Amino acid sequence: MIEKIEVEEIVDYAMPLMRIDKLARQIHDDCLHGNLAQAEELTVHLIAEGRILRNSLLIMQNKERTK
Repeated sequence: MIEKIEVEEIVDYAMPLMRIDKLARQIHDDCLHGNLAQAEELTVHLIAEGRILRNSLLIMQNKERTK
């Protein structure tokens, strides 16, 4: 008989948060150097990472509620 092993899913909020930090610094540097088009393009990535972070936090909150 095969025994079922429970595996806990790990929700990672740290990676998107670190990418947000890096993107924010890159956007700031681009703005300081007049690379506004590049800065504007990076904001799309920043927003996407923010959405990933938000969803990770919502999942974590739901897990806490169901304990």
